[in-house]
Amino acid sequence: MEVTDVDASSELEIDLVASRMRETLIEVLGPERGAAMYPMDWLRARVRWHLDASARRGRVLVAREGGEIVGHAIAREDRDPDGVAYGHFSTIYVAPSHRRRRVAVLLMDEVERWLASLGLSRVVYETAEDHQRLIRMFERRGYRITLREGEMVRLTRER
Repeated sequence: MEVTDVDASSELEIDLVASRMRETLIEVLGPERGAAMYPMDWLRARVRWHLDASARRGRVLVAREGGEIVGHAIAREDRDPDGVAYGHFSTIYVAPSHRRRRVAVLLMDEVERWLASLGLSRVVYETAEDHQRLIRMFERRGYRITLREGEMVRLTRER
């Protein structure tokens, strides 16, 4: 298993990550709400947005096994309303066939290592409050729920 940056020149890889972002929404919010939340063009643009080095520091990481992409994670540097920089762990996905095989751990390790290398001591992740399996995984890594807003929660870890 290896974790690398997505090939930004590969439409196939961009499309795969975008479609799996949609799969995550469907899994967490249900087929009707998840599929309707964002059109595929917006999801593809969002992946590319994270890769625009002229506008932000962001990464789209993929976990590969035997050449097959089995997971991804997206992260970026962001700023709070006071202008203080923090790490925004945007999304993580692991193919169902590869869950419980430490793929998420490898992706999380690389995201957190990269954000720390940028000098960011605070990392946040936002998800639906009923995505309990993911919330527990982040809590085991030292993240704590710091905000509840509607159906969403924000998990934060300070170093």
